Amino acid sequence: MIIDRFSPARRISRRRTDRRMLSVAACVVLASAARAQVTSYTNLAAFQSAAPSTVLRATFESFPIGQVNDIAEGGLSFSNNGGGPLYILDPGLGGTSPAPLSKILTGNGNERFDITFGGTNPFAVGFDTYTNFSLPPEISVFDGSNTLIGSFTLAQGPNTFGFFGVTSTTPIGRVLWSATNGNLDNTAIDNVRTGSVASSAPEPGSIALALAGALPLAGVVLRRRRRAA
Repeated sequence: MIIDRFSPARRISRRRTDRRMLSVAACVVLASAARAQVTSYTNLAAFQSAAPSTVLRATFESFPIGQVNDIAEGGLSFSNNGGGPLYILDPGLGGTSPAPLSKILTGNGNERFDITFGGTNPFAVGFDTYTNFSLPPEISVFDGSNTLIGSFTLAQGPNTFGFFGVTSTTPIGRVLWSATNGNLDNTAIDNVRTGSVASSAPEPGSIALALAGALPLAGVVLRRRRRAA
């Protein structure tokens, strides 16, 4: 059977196709807006400028020195993820320069521990870092669905004290700290901060690119409707 292009059946079919094309265009915008953009910082001042609402959550000062395994402080949880046991290190010890002046969280052997968040997941996470003479520690950042959204290797020199922070356009669900040969007296973290960023909305440039990809589809739909009118 031949369907005339002006028939009701033809118009219904065309409207269904148009709706599908508009849905695709909308998905292009939503997918682009939801794509995480993660930025790293090696300077506390720059990190706090990008995320001015961050708050110091964990200092480890209230824990006894020695092996602690899984611990929680300030709404954050620190847990072993296949590495050696977790330890609280005595201030003033360690091989880093300068030596820690407060208690720090470390491990014995290859370190691999998670930082997770109770309640609302943050858009910004930062902490002090200590390195050893082995390979530089690595930090992996995951979103709330446990999807990797950023992977970083510490750029600071061996056997030094530094800082590492990240901001994300989507909430951060987990941060994984990994260090090779992270014995008790070297690689460690301290003074963990979390919070939101100055603007967690997608950047204007990202939205513009998404719209640029969606407009051709919307234009096709409008032209087809004009011809059918």
